[in-house]
Amino acid sequence: MLQPRICRFQPSRLGRALLSARTYAQVQAIDLKPPPAIQPTVAADAGVLKQEGSRKEKFIPLRTYKPRTPGLRHLKRPVNDHLWKGRPHLKLTIERKGQHLGGRNNTGRVTVRHRGGGHKRRIRIVDYKRYLPGKHVVERIEYDPNRSSHLALITRVATGEKSYIIAADGMRAGDEVESYRTGIPKDLIDSMGGGIDPGMLAAKTAARGNCLPIHMVPLGSQVYNVGTKTKGGGVFCRSAGTYAIIVNKEEVEKGNNSEIKHVIIRLMSGEIRKVSADACCTIGVASNPQSHFTSLGKAGRSRWLGKRPEVRGLAMNAGQFSNHSLQLQSSNMSQPIIPTVVVVVNQRVTCTPSVRGALQQREVTKRGTRGTSTHSSSKINPATKESGGRGRVAAGVLYAQDAAVPYTVVACHAVYQYTSVLTQLRFDMFAQQQQMHNVSCAV
Repeated sequence: MLQPRICRFQPSRLGRALLSARTYAQVQAIDLKPPPAIQPTVAADAGVLKQEGSRKEKFIPLRTYKPRTPGLRHLKRPVNDHLWKGRPHLKLTIERKGQHLGGRNNTGRVTVRHRGGGHKRRIRIVDYKRYLPGKHVVERIEYDPNRSSHLALITRVATGEKSYIIAADGMRAGDEVESYRTGIPKDLIDSMGGGIDPGMLAAKTAARGNCLPIHMVPLGSQVYNVGTKTKGGGVFCRSAGTYAIIVNKEEVEKGNNSEIKHVIIRLMSGEIRKVSADACCTIGVASNPQSHFTSLGKAGRSRWLGKRPEVRGLAMNAGQFSNHSLQLQSSNMSQPIIPTVVVVVNQRVTCTPSVRGALQQREVTKRGTRGTSTHSSSKINPATKESGGRGRVAAGVLYAQDAAVPYTVVACHAVYQYTSVLTQLRFDMFAQQQQMHNVSCAV
């Protein structure tokens, strides 16, 4: 039974049963510390932001479940009780037809693996450019299955027009946001005394969720949905919990005044980018920063998201995966192979190429008289370009992993014929060493 049977309890036990009634979801906080206040500090010399506090100190609430089933045991979800529980605004959505192809191209071949299946979705039309001026009111925060961050449905106060934007972390229904991309309103200029004061302008415009030209944002601020060009929408920092930091502004002398030409930002990966001064950006951090700590709990949830299983290459059958780097890792061939010449007498040796192009020894069972070779069916020798049965080979060149002795001689009783230039050079070096050794012995 999913619920405890309280009808058969005695009155004295009824109160205890109600207090100990089982719940199937509970909120678990990784750290009980309150969220730290973000106070960016800018270095005076370079203007690089140094954010205080580490990621472990942040408050990350996750909802866990009692293990009623194996799929609920490891399930962890971020607490997002503020999300809209109804359907999206259908006028701002389109059906997903032709895009859900399972990783296949126009010829039907799989070009991207591990894709296919999943729940039916509708594509939300998101306004990344935000050219409409004036005040907008946030109606609700919605879940979007096509991205990790959340969406905010906003309504323009003047016309009642609705649009979707990427929600900022902490944005809730009823908030007011505004876009200053087309210019500064006249009433805002009048409130500053008829002129533009950079400090007052930043205090009045740099609020969470507002869209600004990036040159109007103060140094050290966190922004998301960042663009690169003067015209166009945001292309950077649109995923959940991502943001960029305004590092520096490049000014150019223009007559008696200076003009900001480019703005330098630092992404979360540490990459430094130079963007146009009139590119758009939104103040704040992209919503749903706890999505990184989500645990699906079972394989079926990945299939609901349209993700097919992944198999490691080393776990596949032979011939299904050809990645030589993984093969070398499995065979512990991290050190390079040092060539060593080994002269073998009265034994035919054929050579086959290995993974790194080295030569491996393969002995032939048949043997002949001293200095001659027998005819047998064997592969072509890549070192001599002759058949193993017809070539007069009385010695073979091998590659061994022997760094201490670069050249090793077993015996030399026959005349060796080498057709490879590399082999001939090695044999000449051996003959010179042997001659020097004989001279030293004679002396």
